[in-house]
Amino acid sequence: MLQELRTDHLILREITEQDAPALFEYFSSDKAMQFYGMNPLTTLEQMEYIVKGMASGYEKKQAVRWGVQLKDHQELIGTIGFNNWSRMHKKAELGYDLNPRHWRKGYMFEAISKVIQYGFDEISLNRIGAFVYLDNEASNRILEKIGFHKEGTLKDYYFSYDKHHDVNVYRLLQSEFSNNNIRLSR
Repeated sequence: MLQELRTDHLILREITEQDAPALFEYFSSDKAMQFYGMNPLTTLEQMEYIVKGMASGYEKKQAVRWGVQLKDHQELIGTIGFNNWSRMHKKAELGYDLNPRHWRKGYMFEAISKVIQYGFDEISLNRIGAFVYLDNEASNRILEKIGFHKEGTLKDYYFSYDKHHDVNVYRLLQSEFSNNNIRLSR
């Protein structure tokens, strides 16, 4: 079972099929999906399929995905976790999403901080990477604030909304984390 994580304002917990409607609310939104790497969903069944895939990734030890919940609510406001997790190479890619109703409130900063700490301390990652659309200013800013280093740009890396998109490539190494080069307070 996926370990529950807590921050000042959030509970990061296992995602269940009952969470599909809350996630579908924004996974079906142009505003939320513009930087996600896929077009908005059109049916709840699509979201249910994605939720099952998130659980399957953890069972296979290839991915870890938590639901992001405010401590005083039951409904999920986002998800966060590691994709392409390689235990052999001790690396994973950070991925996250948040309902636009909760943007710019500091929640994702809290969630990312907790998850990277978990990645280095609990599952022994050496490298955490992230791919971010060039024009996703908020996401680029938050990763840099936490201490991720921009390594470069991948041209035409994602295809969504009928066009190709460039992304920035970020990394955070365990040695950078343990040397306290990251800033985990707002």
